[in-house]
Amino acid sequence: MSGSRWTEDTAAEWLRGRLHGDLTDHQVYYFKCLGAGAETNRWLDGRTNAGTVGLAPITTWPYTGTRWRAHRLPDGAWAFRCLGEDPGNKWLDGRTANGTVGLAPNPRQPNTGARWQVLPVAGGHALKCLGAVAGAGKRFLDGVTASATTALAPHADPPYTGTHWELRPERWWVGCNFIPSTAVNQLEMWQRETFDLPTIKRELGWAHDLGFNVVRVFLHDLVWQSDAAGLIERMKAYLDSAAAQGISTLFVFFDDCWNSNPGLGPQPPPIADVHNSRWVQSPSDDVVKKPDGWGRLKEYVQGVIRAFGADGRVIGWDLYNEPGGGLGPACRRAASSMPLVQQVFAWAREVAPSQPLTSGVWSNEKDKDCALLRECQLDASDVISFHRYADPAWKPSVPTEIPELRKKGRPLICTEYMARPLNSRFENHLALFNDAGVGCFNWGLVGGKTQTFLHWELEQRCEWFHDILRPWGSPYSATEAAIIRCLTGRQPADAGIQPHAIYLFKCRGHVPGNPWLDGRTATSEVGLAPHTDPPYTGTKWRAVKQMDGVFAFQCLGAVASQNRWLDGRTQNGSVGLAPDVDDTHTGTQWQPCRIENNLYIFRCLGDAEGPRLLDGRTGESKVGLTPHTGTAITGIQWELTKISDG
Repeated sequence: MSGSRWTEDTAAEWLRGRLHGDLTDHQVYYFKCLGAGAETNRWLDGRTNAGTVGLAPITTWPYTGTRWRAHRLPDGAWAFRCLGEDPGNKWLDGRTANGTVGLAPNPRQPNTGARWQVLPVAGGHALKCLGAVAGAGKRFLDGVTASATTALAPHADPPYTGTHWELRPERWWVGCNFIPSTAVNQLEMWQRETFDLPTIKRELGWAHDLGFNVVRVFLHDLVWQSDAAGLIERMKAYLDSAAAQGISTLFVFFDDCWNSNPGLGPQPPPIADVHNSRWVQSPSDDVVKKPDGWGRLKEYVQGVIRAFGADGRVIGWDLYNEPGGGLGPACRRAASSMPLVQQVFAWAREVAPSQPLTSGVWSNEKDKDCALLRECQLDASDVISFHRYADPAWKPSVPTEIPELRKKGRPLICTEYMARPLNSRFENHLALFNDAGVGCFNWGLVGGKTQTFLHWELEQRCEWFHDILRPWGSPYSATEAAIIRCLTGRQPADAGIQPHAIYLFKCRGHVPGNPWLDGRTATSEVGLAPHTDPPYTGTKWRAVKQMDGVFAFQCLGAVASQNRWLDGRTQNGSVGLAPDVDDTHTGTQWQPCRIENNLYIFRCLGDAEGPRLLDGRTGESKVGLTPHTGTAITGIQWELTKISDG
């Protein structure tokens, strides 16, 4: 029986996992009220523009306040930050004085109602507010389904059935487009003679070490045509290897990019200094234009999906990569490729796999054929996927695409991004994707025969274009790899920093000059000092844990001053000292990203958009914020020396 496009609720369920055991710090959750009553409004919804909390009918747009990030506080309590897209207070706050629920600016004093204890109950969990005010004895978060509101209840037993909640962790797919470094294109990856399972296993292990949980992998119709059974067996071996590393897969069937006449057999070597010089389209230009030859394409698509359409290791099917693309002007083949786009969706629907279907939109050209193709892809896809290699400040860019595509009411995944010379980087995209709940796949893992570390065009090679690792596994940029591990959660939360301990920060910048981070409490400035002995008492810093993985640093300089907290001003890239760590000084919150041993990068978590990485300018004895890593930007590396437990 043929399937049909997923409903919005089915698509949303694709992102919602099941909670097994305790909560995970920094994980995003959906809270479903299990109270008796109408099923209409069930999902805990923070209305950040109004500071209120209610219940919503769905978890997709426009109810972006249904996503809550869990943060473990130093005393073991939990705080929940609403990720709604509107500005305003964000933290779930129980007002024990009057039994109401709202949103607070932060989970610190005096907002004690933003601290919660999570208790197991029949069928789910109860949230007990730990607010300091005794009030009327009401402490349990209660969803009132009849009115789509929330309140605090005196206990979590009947008749307060709305105090029971199902916590659904959000799946955040984060990974890369993957081809082993020994393959020049899709054919060399999948043909029997060149299928390199040892390299695949090794390199997927490196992907796991970066914190990736998914990869996007291209197939090819000619391998199916010549050896269908063999392709299925090799896909099984590949999936076994990926699953052993905790990595799922999004498979791609067709592709209009690069060379138009693929051929079986030994593949030619890469062309020196040319990006992706041997990548091939699937199917060829001639086949795309001749529908009477599509019978074998249908067998290919349906045969693969029948083999893996219920396989939990496959997260979805990307049916057609950049249709209308290829070498030459953007979208030049839109009209000729659209019939095959429509047909491949129909073929896949006939098999009705358990996984979603998608085809990523990639062009914003105003040409009529381009626009029709884009709408065709969006209307046919179960989940929305898109490509965007652009500086976040540009239009269009990822920050402009997400709110526009989110209106489709379906999960979003960005299946291609990250081109360093275009300022499409991990540093300015990973956190954005995570906060928005958008899955993401950068292009390339290991720099190999595809040579996608080279620029799209023959330009001077100042820095790698795509890819992360060298063929032997070391990163192109150790600082970049540290940020990836930090933002994917692979790094342990506190990164080896001891709460309350006193540290010295030594800048590892390569330019000769003063290296020691120095707070000048007399002037509220921060600079670099030549040594850590008097009179440079501001070089000593106390690490004060704010929540798991987040620290504030208090300058212990001898000159009396209320301004002592290291403060990154992301709005203008400067660094100074602030009088406190409250919500007027969000730049005092820092995320340490460990490179190795006692070597770190520090990422400022200030609310304002802007540069975030603590940067010592040793040649000038100054300190600021820089927006990204780079092999020449060595001032963002800081060696920490603990001098006291505090």
